[in-house]
Amino acid sequence: MIQNINLNLAYCIQTTDASFLTFRHVVKKLSVLKSLRLDLCWCQSLSDKGISRLGQGLKRMTRLTEVYMDLFGHKKITDPGLINFSDGFTRLKGLKTIWMTFFGCNKITDDGIKRLCQRIKPLEHIKHVRLNFFGASITDEGLRVLNETLQGFNNIEFIHLNFGGCEN
Repeated sequence: MIQNINLNLAYCIQTTDASFLTFRHVVKKLSVLKSLRLDLCWCQSLSDKGISRLGQGLKRMTRLTEVYMDLFGHKKITDPGLINFSDGFTRLKGLKTIWMTFFGCNKITDDGIKRLCQRIKPLEHIKHVRLNFFGASITDEGLRVLNETLQGFNNIEFIHLNFGGCEN
């Protein structure tokens, strides 16, 4: 049984949201998946719709312990996309590692960060967090909420945060 998926579509500029409708159907059969790694950097045709579909798929992967997603350079990803993707975390009670890169996603704001925090806050087994929001539109408010959320994790071993170049 497949327990790990590493999907690298980096620089596949023709990859669209429609690709992830298909992926979502495959994921239905992968409820035992433990690790999901998605390298989607510079897939310029990917938008909130595709990211939302990925979040829907996450809800079915209840045994996931690791989520890695790289969305480097996506100008079309906004708060609604991040929020809908984050909804997928609600059933991942055994999640230990969150590694997400939204480098250059300048349409992500405090609202997206707040909702992400709401979704990961109940996940009590989190040990490793790496979030890269370089160039996003994050303010002190978003950082405050993230800080409060991370302080609530009792088992945390590693935190890496990058908010360099934030526009606000």
